[in-house]
Amino acid sequence: MKTQTIQSSDYALLDSLPMPLSPCDIFNYLEVHEVDSDYVSALFRISGGDKATICDWLKVTKNQFSKMTSQGTLLTRDTQEHVLLLLGIMSKGIDLFGSQKALFAWLDERVSKIDGYSRRMILHTHNGASYVFQDLEIIARTLYLKSNHA
Repeated sequence: MKTQTIQSSDYALLDSLPMPLSPCDIFNYLEVHEVDSDYVSALFRISGGDKATICDWLKVTKNQFSKMTSQGTLLTRDTQEHVLLLLGIMSKGIDLFGSQKALFAWLDERVSKIDGYSRRMILHTHNGASYVFQDLEIIARTLYLKSNHA
């Protein structure tokens, strides 16, 4: 995985995301925030700066991705939702696992519940990203419960 420098503005953006990013939370967030090129650029940096991976997740070409990271580019509502989910996964995963590298190691593990695919392989759909986010939420809740009952 390539490394990109995560900017302080990226952390501020992640802190602004509603958690746990339920469909209702996403809808409400998009009513007051415009998910634009800044979010796509932040996703690129936070996820390690691998353009091919981001293009796969967002189902766009490298040319389209370059346009998406240009100031003033409007994203469709579906793309805005997908970018939010992916940012939520990065935020929650880095928080839980401690680093981008550890998060991506977890994302790359093959999972029998999804026919042996890795979690990273299903991030290109809204449902796949929702599934991965829910897995992270389960881990977070389990760790919380263990720490409070230890």
